[in-house]
Amino acid sequence: MYPILLALHSWTRYAVVASLLYTMLRSLYGWLAKAEYKSLDNTARSLAVSAVHIQVLIGLTLYFSSPLLDYFRSDIKAGMAVPELRFFGSIHIALMLVASVILTIGGAKARRITDDTQRFRTVAFYFLAAAVIIALAVPWPFSPFAARPWVRPL
Repeated sequence: MYPILLALHSWTRYAVVASLLYTMLRSLYGWLAKAEYKSLDNTARSLAVSAVHIQVLIGLTLYFSSPLLDYFRSDIKAGMAVPELRFFGSIHIALMLVASVILTIGGAKARRITDDTQRFRTVAFYFLAAAVIIALAVPWPFSPFAARPWVRPL
């Protein structure tokens, strides 16, 4: 089960990146062009938030089932001395949870706003902030903290 969850978590990051990028671009365009906020914009916002929530749930499941993180949690002081354990045991999970909260707040605020320009602006700012945090916390293959492959096989 663990290898399947790990691969799913790896693959799902692309849905998160694509949905965030698409939603941010639509929001930036809508804000700057003073466009009408359409149902497609609302759907994009909702799908981006849902993709992140699914990714976080998979990640939390991994956090509590990973043999690597079992060791980290059993001896946090020793785990913090190992860069890869420190990254996954504290930095990655903390930043991803913060990004998820920012995205959730931004999505909820945008849902309640009635002015289209303000709605686009709210989504653009909150989603951009969350995307920057997510980009910093992903273990990309070139990451100095904990490099992982572009696609993890099953």
